[in-house]
Parts: sequence; C-alpha cells; structure tokens
Amino acid sequence: MSKPMFSKWCRWLDQIYRDQLHDLLVNQHIFHQFGECTKLYIGKYTAGELAHWMNQGYIAFAATAVRRMIEEPPPTPVERRCPKCGHLLPLRKPKSRQQSLSLVVLLRDLANHTDLLTVERYRAMYRTLARRFGNSVARRFADRDFAIITRSRNATKMPSSRINRDIAALKRVAEPVRRLVNKVIAHTEADRRRRGKMTYEKLNAAIALLAETFKTYSLLINGKCLTPLVPFSGYDVTKDLNKLWPKSDH
Repeated sequence: MSKPMFSKWCRWLDQIYRDQLHDLLVNQHIFHQFGECTKLYIGKYTAGELAHWMNQGYIAFAATAVRRMIEEPPPTPVERRCPKCGHLLPLRKPKSRQQSLSLVVLLRDLANHTDLLTVERYRAMYRTLARRFGNSVARRFADRDFAIITRSRNATKMPSSRINRDIAALKRVAEPVRRLVNKVIAHTEADRRRRGKMTYEKLNAAIALLAETFKTYSLLINGKCLTPLVPFSGYDVTKDLNKLWPKSDH
C-alpha cells in the first residue's frame, strides 16, 4: 500500500506545483516589478488606465489561485435514514467521479494516512547520504529534518493534529482572499459589509504561507524540495515596463 500512496502524492505535488503554485509565484514576482516601476507615477495619469487594468488582472488571478489551492475535498457521504420508517437509505453517489486537486486536498489525504508518514521511512529516503557519509550521519540529517517538519524531536510519525493545524493556518490566513473571490470576483455580493477587506499585505501573506507549506510537505513526501521554488531570473520584465513608465520621466 505504501508505494502506490507515495506515488500518488508525488504526482499530486507535481501537479499542484505545475498548475497552481508556479504561475502564482511568477505572477506575484512580475507584479512586484510592476509596482516598483509605477510607484514614481502615483497620482499621475501616465498609462493610468493600463496600470489599473494590469492591477485588476493580477488581483483576480492571484486571489483565484489562492482560493484554488485551499479548496477542500468533496464531503464524504453520510448515512441517512428514512424519516418515515427509520431504515438506512443508500448513500448518495457523488455527482462526478472527478476530484479537484488542491494543497488542502493533499494535506487532508496525508492526515488520513499518517501511519505511512513514519520517521523510519524518512530515514530510508536518505540513502544517498548514507552511501557518502555513513548511516549514522544520514540518520542524523533525517532525524533533524523530520523534527523540523513535525515540530517535535520525539515524533515517530507525522501527527494528523500537526497537519490539521497547518490546514487551519492556511485557511485562516487565506480567508480574506477567499472572501474576495466569492463575494467580488466570482459573484456580486449585494451587501458590501459582507465583502470584507482584502489588502496586498493579506494576499502576500497567503501566498507566502502556501509556498512555505508546499515546501514542508514536499520535504516530507520526497525528502527534498525545490530551492528556490521558482528561479525568477527568467521572469524579469522591468525593461519592458520602463518603456511605459520611464524612470527619468516621472
């Protein structure tokens, strides 16, 4: 059972990174360049409509991407009884067999299978270190990293309570972003008081925690993670932005 589960989790990690996190981080990086290039023009009208359009586009994309990454798995069918006779009714089948994938969906699945997330298995992943430096050194590094991931020096497996706290932290930090998507971007909430207030700081905090959580669980599942998550050297658009907002013309 262990090997198929870890193969699935590795596929999910790759898909979450490729289809969700990578583009989110790239867009955030480019938007920061946009902010640096336009901050000298605040209060002026140089390409103002274009700047507003770019700002709107980023907020809509980034907020939706954050909401996608914290999406919950579909609810588990529960037993129902006939209100007249009290007999058990057949479980309702899901409308679709397809399941959306998100970081939270992955974490929920991990929380349900913590018996596989043991320190012994984690030590076995450090075989390369063992060949180079010996078993004792490899075990020391494995135990160190496992303690960092679990936040415990004595943990023999990843506690489900730890995973659930990480999920709760993600949902708490991302709540203003989720509300913006649900009440403004995807729908129009008539009562403005229910829209909440979302700031760039809150959006950046949600993205940062998503990236950090992804790295933690990539390390747990694979024994490694991309560092950095995205090599931003290939995404420098400052020169193009300066054609619209030159540094010397503000």
